[in-house]
Amino acid sequence: DINNLELKLQQHCEKRRMIEEEVAALEEVDLRTDVESAVLRMVFQKKPDARSSIELVLLAKYLKACDLFKDLPPQVLRDCSACLAWKRGYAEDGKLCLDGLPITHLYLVTAGSILQTSGPWTVAQGACEREG
Repeated sequence: DINNLELKLQQHCEKRRMIEEEVAALEEVDLRTDVESAVLRMVFQKKPDARSSIELVLLAKYLKACDLFKDLPPQVLRDCSACLAWKRGYAEDGKLCLDGLPITHLYLVTAGSILQTSGPWTVAQGACEREG
C-alpha cells in the first residue's frame, strides 16, 4: 500500500541523512593526531627504563616539535627522552623541590599552578598564578 511505501521511503531518507552526517563528522576528525596523542600518553606513562628504542625516538621527535626543546641537539633530546617520567597530581601544598638543594629534575606543569615561596626570586603570592 502507498502509505506503507511512503513511510519506508521517509525512514530510508532519514537513515541516509544520519549516515551522511556521521561520515561528515568522521572526516573532521584528525585520526592521525588522535592516535599519535594516545601513543605518546602510553609511552609517557611507562617507566623510563621500560621504553623501547622506537619509543625513545618517538619521544625525541615529540620534544623536537615543542618550542621549549626545539633548539636542543639530537643527543640531548635522546637523553631527555630516556628519563622523562609521567607524574599525575601533587597535593595542594606539595613541594616539587626544597630551597638550597641541588636541582635534579625538570618539571613540566601542564595544568594547575606553581608558586615559588622561598629563594632569591620569590614573588608575591598569586603574582605568577595563571590558569593551566
